[in-house]
Amino acid sequence: SPPSPATSLRLTCLFWMYNPIVINISTRGSSDSLLPLLPVLLTILGVLSYTHSDSSSYVTVLLSGFSHGLSVHGKIYPVIYSLSYALHLGNKYQRHRHHHRLINFTLSILRPQVFLFIFSSLASFSALTYLSYAMEGEAYLTHGVLYHSTRLDHRHNYSIHWYHIYLSRYVNEILSLPSSPSLS
Repeated sequence: SPPSPATSLRLTCLFWMYNPIVINISTRGSSDSLLPLLPVLLTILGVLSYTHSDSSSYVTVLLSGFSHGLSVHGKIYPVIYSLSYALHLGNKYQRHRHHHRLINFTLSILRPQVFLFIFSSLASFSALTYLSYAMEGEAYLTHGVLYHSTRLDHRHNYSIHWYHIYLSRYVNEILSLPSSPSLS
């Protein structure tokens, strides 16, 4: 049986508090994890409160998508929650279960509420990105968007290379160590 709402809430809070990336960011003296917190929590609230039978539920999904787009625009990190939101919305009231997982996955993604969530997320993210570009121009694209895909500094945890560089920074030193201690 699925966990109770109280258990789900506790697990979500624990995951947020003990997420290694959030801990890494927060311990370096910045409160970057607080910026997307409100939109992420609003998205979670909206996704969890979605009910298939209520006619206002599509408004809830629409607002949740806008909130998610806002959080991703503010900090790119919440994009990792997108698939979880979509799967929860798609699986919540799926009537027919198949024995094949790929079929279940496909059927859960191809639901109207999932498309509405994705569309509203992309619309709000795109509108905010366009507005920022219109106000700041190339500087916004260079420093706000493209910066994360080109920076190689392993201390910058939103670079796509940071974890690999962090783990492999001492490989050359380790490989140059003698394989057995010398007895001389």
